[in-house]
Amino acid sequence: MSLGLSIPLREINEETIHDKIGKHHLAGTIELMPDDLKEIYNRWCEVLDCFENGRYVDYRGKSIKMPYSVRDLVKHLRVKYEISQSQAYDDIRDAKFFHHLAKPREDKEFARGWLAEQIKRWIAICEHEKDFKSIAALVKNLIIVEGHDKHDADAPDYSKIQPPELLVVNDPREAIPNLPEVKDADKLLKEFMRKRKTDFIDGIVEDAEEIDVEDFDGAE
Repeated sequence: MSLGLSIPLREINEETIHDKIGKHHLAGTIELMPDDLKEIYNRWCEVLDCFENGRYVDYRGKSIKMPYSVRDLVKHLRVKYEISQSQAYDDIRDAKFFHHLAKPREDKEFARGWLAEQIKRWIAICEHEKDFKSIAALVKNLIIVEGHDKHDADAPDYSKIQPPELLVVNDPREAIPNLPEVKDADKLLKEFMRKRKTDFIDGIVEDAEEIDVEDFDGAE
């Protein structure tokens, strides 16, 4: 006997492009993918190749190899694959995820610590070789890796922060002299208190009238 759909539709995740291509990638059936998926996969591989190998540019009459910036890579993808700028940015983001180019924060912290230890080892070697010029360069890089070049904002001196003084008076005109004088203040105060008392009693009466007597029938 069918019990119907036991999982709400909102909890069923739609298969993403990463899922579809990932299945073929793990199964080794990339060539069997539909053409639209192949086009996306080829662009992702192009992003990986560009990040890993960089490109050659002319610099002062010489051809030198330079890494791709994201902006340059977007231009490259737009020209080569005739896609929009937004699609090029999406491809770079998806390629980083698919090819594990975007490392999580904990991996970056581990890499930063490992690199700092390597720099310290190189400094020790340079000290032994009395290569003080290289030591200066290594120390500069160590400062950057460990984040000592970034200055935290100074904490405020809380002892110098004084809260505003609160002046408690019976008559507001004692604190604000320019307030207009209120005539018959005592009469107005009595009228206000009488009205509050009347409103309070009327509220009780209205609440009592809203109670249905039948609700208490049979109650003991």
